[in-house]
Amino acid sequence: MNAILELTYWLYNYCTDFVINLANIFKLSYYEINYILFVILYPLAHLWDWPSLSCSKMEVFQIEEATNQTPLRRINPTKSALDNFWNQVESNRILKP
Repeated sequence: MNAILELTYWLYNYCTDFVINLANIFKLSYYEINYILFVILYPLAHLWDWPSLSCSKMEVFQIEEATNQTPLRRINPTKSALDNFWNQVESNRILKP
């Protein structure tokens, strides 16, 4: 447990020193650099990454459509969890009675 705490403390200090050094290099304050990093750049990175994630989900959906297979996690919300489990077991049996 101490190793995790020491690693966390080191990482926090490293990141803080990094932001302070960036502030000194660009002649800005620590708070301005934090604003640029976490209010502007971080959300932009997520917005930029979002289409690639949705494209990969679309590819999975197209593969499912092409192979006529549905994932096991699709369930009917009107049934109980146990009914959904047994229906999945039944539908994935090779030899049905």
